[in-house]
Amino acid sequence: MIKLKNILNEDIPEFSTKAESIEYELNKIVKGVSISEREPGVYRAKWSHMKRELPTADWKAAIKFVVDHGGKIDKDWTRNDYEANYDREEPAEWVPSIYFKL
Repeated sequence: MIKLKNILNEDIPEFSTKAESIEYELNKIVKGVSISEREPGVYRAKWSHMKRELPTADWKAAIKFVVDHGGKIDKDWTRNDYEANYDREEPAEWVPSIYFKL
């Protein structure tokens, strides 16, 4: 990610992909999201360090942001759920995740 300066000398990020731009903005809604490309054009935004569901207002804002920026939500896989692993030393079984196509 390259940063430019605006007139007020503030950093303005410049992104190489639309997914990077979406990730940057989703992190403004709820910190800790990462986006990965699962296959060409198919992405997952996941909050892997969350220990609970996202607040409803934040979840709706995140979904709306993805849709407003050209994402098509996969409703079969997208869930605002948290499921801890039986073995507490292991990562969670499920964390809040949005699957979408661009």
